This record gives sequence, C-alpha cells and structure tokens, in this order.
Amino acid sequence: MKSKTFQDLFELELKDIYSAEKQLTKALPKMAKAATNEELKQAFESHLEETEGQIERLDRIFKQLNISVARVEKCKAMEGLIEEGKKTMEEGLEPHVLDAALICAAQRVEHYEIAAYGCARTFAQQLGHEEIVDLLRFTKENRMTLVINDLQRHPLAYYAIKTLTTFFSRSHLVKHDAPLSVLRGFTKKEWEALLQKAGITKYSIKNRWAFRHELIVYHD
Repeated sequence: MKSKTFQDLFELELKDIYSAEKQLTKALPKMAKAATNEELKQAFESHLEETEGQIERLDRIFKQLNISVARVEKCKAMEGLIEEGKKTMEEGLEPHVLDAALICAAQRVEHYEIAAYGCARTFAQQLGHEEIVDLLRFTKENRMTLVINDLQRHPLAYYAIKTLTTFFSRSHLVKHDAPLSVLRGFTKKEWEALLQKAGITKYSIKNRWAFRHELIVYHD
C-alpha cells in the first residue's frame, strides 16, 4: 500500500512493528537456548513474555482503530537483525564470547523497537489518537528511554510555515499538511497533562529552535 497520508503511514508503521514482534516470538526462544549464562537465558525468556504482551497491546490498538492485519508485509529490518543473530549462533564461538555476541544482537533489536515505537507515537499524536497515552505507558512499563523532538503549536510557527509553503512550494500536500502539523502539535502544558495521565514522572521538556519541543522520558 502506498503511503498518501499520515494515517496510511501510521498504519504501515504499526503493521511493521507487529511483524517485527511476531518474528521475535520465534527468534527469542532460540536465543535463550543458545545462551550459556543462566541470567542471560532468563533475560531472553522475560523478553519473550514482554513481546507477547506487546503483540496483545497492538491487537487491541488495531481493533480500536479498525485496522485489518489479515495481510501484513514482513518487516525486513527485523528479519535482517534476526538473521545476523542466527549467523552468530552458528559461528562456533566460545561460550562466553557467544553470550556477549547474543547481548549485542539483542541490543540491536531493542534499539530498533525503541525507534519504531517512537515513530508510531509521533504519528498517533499527529492524527490525534488517544493511543498516544498507551504508547507513553508502554515506554514506562518497559523501562525505555524515549526521546521526542516535535513541533510546538504556536501562532507564529503556524503563520510562518503557511507563508513559506504558499510562496515556495508547489505541492498541495505540503501546503496542506505542513500547517496542519503545527496545529496538531502540543503545547508544553498539554505534554505535561499527557505524561501525567500516563503515570510518567521522570521527564524533561525543553524548547528548541524553530518552535520545537525536546521531550525526554527517562526509565526508572
């Protein structure tokens, strides 16, 4: 499906995450079996439980938004990360070296998930979906650090971007979506209200150049 709107892009991002999580449910048991350190084995098993919970959460979001997951394209990025991990397990490494390599593979996967969920959260915000709060809660519950750099809703920003796109852009999509993105941005007080609703207390919000907010949510 071609992405024409933020809604299309949001759905594609959610489906990509869904595919990635589904692939992980098959890869994590193999990584746990390959690990020689008991604590590492338990970490992979715990990650599997978290992943299954994330899939259930995504299923609820799909149902709420009436998004069909009958046909979901395979996440190539996660497929590549898992394939790298598989090759590592076939290298015949010493036990302690193998464990270190598995940790590296798991970290790559974690960073991909953090980036993917961060993008989905941003698209949800632009679309005005209440699921933004669920995604913030996801960050808190799974002990992640989330960095968001997003537009601030401000009259000067709105009229500046509207003027610039009117005179310097030929694209109707840009002329329409750029000012709309500003209107759908959050003020600092609105961010604070969302964070409070999500039960998040450890965060910082700073004003950055060009009417942007830098929000950092810290894990406990």
